[in-house]
Amino acid sequence: MRAALLLLAILPASLAPLPAAARGGDVRPLRPATPEILRAWQVSDPAAQAVAQREVYLRSEPLPLLSYPGQRDVFNNTGSGSVDITRVDTRVYLDRNTPNFLRVATQVTLVALKEDVMNLSFSLEVPELVSITSSGPGINTATLEGSTLAVLFSAPLPVEKEVVLDLEYQGQMDCSTKFMLPTCRLEGGIWYVTHSQFLPMLGGYDQKFLGTMRVFVGGKDYQAYNVGGTGVFTGSFTHPDQAMNEFVFEHTFHTALYAFSMGPFQRISASWNDTPLSVLLLKDQAKNAGAMLGLAESALAHHSQMFAPYPWGKFDLVEMPDSFSGGFGPISTIMMARFAFDAAPDNNSYWSSMLLVSHETGHQWWGNLVDMADTASVIVSEGLAEFSSNFHFENTTGSRYGFIQDSMSYMYTVPHDEEPYIISPFVYNSTYYFQVVYYKGSQIFEMLRLELGQEVLLSALQQFISKFFQQYASVQDLFDVLEEVAGQDLDWFYTQWLEGKGYIRATLDGTYDPDAGLFHLHVTQDPAKSYQFTLPLFFEARDGSFTSQNVKVTSPDATFDVPVQQEVVRVSPDRYRVQMRRFIPARPGDIDLSGVVDGEDLVEMSFAYQMNIMMGQGWGAWFFANGNYNDLADLAGEDGPGDVDGRVDAADLAVLFDAMK
Repeated sequence: MRAALLLLAILPASLAPLPAAARGGDVRPLRPATPEILRAWQVSDPAAQAVAQREVYLRSEPLPLLSYPGQRDVFNNTGSGSVDITRVDTRVYLDRNTPNFLRVATQVTLVALKEDVMNLSFSLEVPELVSITSSGPGINTATLEGSTLAVLFSAPLPVEKEVVLDLEYQGQMDCSTKFMLPTCRLEGGIWYVTHSQFLPMLGGYDQKFLGTMRVFVGGKDYQAYNVGGTGVFTGSFTHPDQAMNEFVFEHTFHTALYAFSMGPFQRISASWNDTPLSVLLLKDQAKNAGAMLGLAESALAHHSQMFAPYPWGKFDLVEMPDSFSGGFGPISTIMMARFAFDAAPDNNSYWSSMLLVSHETGHQWWGNLVDMADTASVIVSEGLAEFSSNFHFENTTGSRYGFIQDSMSYMYTVPHDEEPYIISPFVYNSTYYFQVVYYKGSQIFEMLRLELGQEVLLSALQQFISKFFQQYASVQDLFDVLEEVAGQDLDWFYTQWLEGKGYIRATLDGTYDPDAGLFHLHVTQDPAKSYQFTLPLFFEARDGSFTSQNVKVTSPDATFDVPVQQEVVRVSPDRYRVQMRRFIPARPGDIDLSGVVDGEDLVEMSFAYQMNIMMGQGWGAWFFANGNYNDLADLAGEDGPGDVDGRVDAADLAVLFDAMK
């Protein structure tokens, strides 16, 4: 789920102008060329779409698996428990005449890994157990108390032999917010169900399995309803004698989660690289379906090139109500709030839709192809998905808006004495979970791109996927691969950015020596809160040309003599905001670090004056980041000169004028 959309959800429908492009100076990103897919999409009924889906399903290659001797193939990354679930087949019945009521028949295929297993405990959220039978040892008792189903067998389960449990259960769907997303009938006639409602889970969520999900829709106007969900859509069937339609999804890749949404959707279809793409959305949004398919194609192409080929048999984009708050990206499917489907290329909401589509598409790699091993490793899923989204946005549009917005949103809205550690298992419970895990998490990988180089970082991420393909991985697993590929120790980076809090605060003092052709730079930090980092320096000459050099800051008090070829009129440290930092000029008013306070500093101030943030309320403080904002112009705050308060205003201008006297 892209938590950033908790922010985007409260923005006006027309996004405020984007900051200057990092390398072009445009106010908003360059609009990508119209993709070929926009000329190919068409409305299709579920049966026609199923034909294309089935062809992909039949030719899909299974993953490399281990085999139990004489038994079926099973997934090779099970948990440490005594039983492995190899397959879960479900039939879910929804009656439009009975709101929020769920009836499920589930067949669970499992294998005992140890001897003397006579009881199992499942997590099952639907409250009423109708029946349970076993193909192996008989069942002495099966009790459902709260959300725990306890099963006692009459004899031990046979070791490494399949046993099939057939369960039927039913109950009112839980419409509370105790789960990640709402799981009940929503507005607009849309019903949404995820794993927390209808899959019996054994030993937590570290089990992965294959299986078929069949969704039956009956009741009032059932013929007008369609279903989008995880797995490869292989067929839809009408049962007029039972007054219901059936939708079939084959999970040919191992997963711990089935999810679907049912509503009065149109299914609008296309394909990308022989992968069927579909948008399922309400009729009044159908005019924007082509734009959504284009965004999906762009994100899939980018992530496939940068990380690994798209691994699943199809890709669906499913409209949800705005109460959904953001997005959700289970295997082969992304579900997003309605506002994301306003992705008309001629309005500014197109850019926020691009970021959301790209983030949720990123979860097909981060969170699905490689899953986080524990809650302390959430940036393996959310941090990398957010990085992928911002990286795609930059490569597609030429703008660093996503990175800048995330970095500044984290720095200027989190009280850092209340900030949770990003690798804390309790980070989920923090008020600032989104800013830390998504925004800071994305920027951590962006800083690694600078430290290691883009080629090394991408090579490491590709090897990380190869090593943990369809398995669970921790953040330490990720850094082990990063160090191996980069050939360097990254303990210092891990310690300061994952085991620490806050961001870089440094004072910069610069002087240009034209006789020596050197720029003298002095960087100081509080020794108790100092960071090691790479500082990109951009030098502007009188003819408007730029040159750049990087310096490595490795101590609280660092001095550099940087050779420059032309007279320096302005120095921009970290011009494209890669580092999470606040810089302060040692000489109050010397915003351009030229060594003197002059009219050039007034020009620099004019770009930042009252333009860095626009404060608002709702879901916490938020703002639009201004790409022209220069924090060196933040000269004063409530405590007077030298106080950094996160904005540039009249108080800062007064300090500058005083310095010029």
